Amino acid sequence: AEEAAEAQAASDMSEISRYFARIKATVNDAWTYLPGQEGLTCVFRVTLVPGGEIAGLEVLQSSGDPTFDRQAENAIRKSAPLPVPDEPRIFQKMRTFKFEFSK
Repeated sequence: AEEAAEAQAASDMSEISRYFARIKATVNDAWTYLPGQEGLTCVFRVTLVPGGEIAGLEVLQSSGDPTFDRQAENAIRKSAPLPVPDEPRIFQKMRTFKFEFSK
């Protein structure tokens, strides 16, 4: 039973990684980079509801540039609904996550 649980956890992590890659690509496509923003980084906590809509968005670490942070937040919001799994068990494992923007 323990081996089955470990195999299931590994499978879940693999699937979650695929969804995070899709989310990153979707948000990056919606993000507009401006000249002079090189080297900036900001981190958000994103909370989702089933279906991929955003329930919460919080700046965990500001870049120090309000324009950069606002553009990053707008990119996340414009990307909703984000791609999420239909499987509730897997969705619960990725319902809240950190998203880092860096240029």
